[in-house]
Amino acid sequence: MKPAFFACFLLLVNTCVAQTKTITRIKEKDTFILQRPISDAKEKMLLVDSLPKFKGDINKYIDNNTKNLQLVPRQKVTVKVHFTIDEYGLVRNPETLNAPDRKIDSIARNIVLDMPAWRPAIKDGKKIQSPYTLTINF
Repeated sequence: MKPAFFACFLLLVNTCVAQTKTITRIKEKDTFILQRPISDAKEKMLLVDSLPKFKGDINKYIDNNTKNLQLVPRQKVTVKVHFTIDEYGLVRNPETLNAPDRKIDSIARNIVLDMPAWRPAIKDGKKIQSPYTLTINF
């Protein structure tokens, strides 16, 4: 009875992980689980000891880079940018997920690409690349 229940539980967990559509962070003991979007076919789940971290105040950085933009007046836009932080802390492959037009898409990607190096994620004492999604409000 117990092996059959355990097998059903594992099947249910694998099905739920495969259907994940957003990156979520779950802390279990001292390990973080990053679940990637379903469109990323390489890995569905990544276990890390420490999450990537921006050096400094990320909100201040975004505010400084968005406050003087000449966008359409009264236009409030929220854009999500998905990217990878490599083992050196550099931002790689930014993709906007919901930009309403090319101008805002370009601005959001440039803000992310111009970021200073991050502290990369750590797994088993080694720096590794990891996914990250950042929300930018214009």
